Amino acid sequence: MDSVPSTTTPRIRVTGICPAAHPHALAELLRTRPAPVWLAIHEEARQADTLAEDVALFHAARGSSAPLEVLVFPEAQTDSRDMREAFHAASDRLAVLSKLRGLRRATARSGTLLILATPAALLQPVPPVEDFTAREIELKRGGAQSFQGLLDLLRSYDYDSEAVCEAPGQYAVRGGIIDVYPITAQQPCRLDFFGDTLEEIRALDPVTQRSSDALDRVVITAAPKLHAQAAQASLASYLNPDTHAAVL
Repeated sequence: MDSVPSTTTPRIRVTGICPAAHPHALAELLRTRPAPVWLAIHEEARQADTLAEDVALFHAARGSSAPLEVLVFPEAQTDSRDMREAFHAASDRLAVLSKLRGLRRATARSGTLLILATPAALLQPVPPVEDFTAREIELKRGGAQSFQGLLDLLRSYDYDSEAVCEAPGQYAVRGGIIDVYPITAQQPCRLDFFGDTLEEIRALDPVTQRSSDALDRVVITAAPKLHAQAAQASLASYLNPDTHAAVL
């Protein structure tokens, strides 16, 4: 395992670690060498989810007070005949880009974002940061936001208007409420408007259609096919200057 932190810190090589112990070793690196973003490069795409779970498990077992968020940057399924699989992979890639974009200039952070990626995933192009920014919006509770303007934006983002919002890339309208399922989110949310003021944002259960926890903000990103049209940059352009990397 090679640890490649920022340019001010020397490269570290740790040998003799069997693959089964990689999650524990990586969790120790995150603890002993904190950084706002860690990029872990591994060979097997099929093992990404298991690796993510194991690293999070070892991190929690150490009783660390600093939060850890683990995201998988999958390989784009450009040649896949399974449209659902290709959509999910593209959405997961955009979720990582969205998170990294928000941390590009962060100088201090209480926790760490760990990105897991294969060499193949890193070599596949992504949209330039400027283009990505132009196709993403952040909504905050209590903020001014045109109700009709948001509907127009969702349509321009290639979201589908449905009677019930239950899948990524969908939205539904009822009176002064917009239910929307951002493609980069784990669940939809309910946006409650009073005129052109976003009074409340709540998490939404896609099965029961009941709202629950209040949220301060929500980020809505355009559909993958719109971002794919401008894919000509690399993931490196999204990384925080203090990003550390590990090659497993």
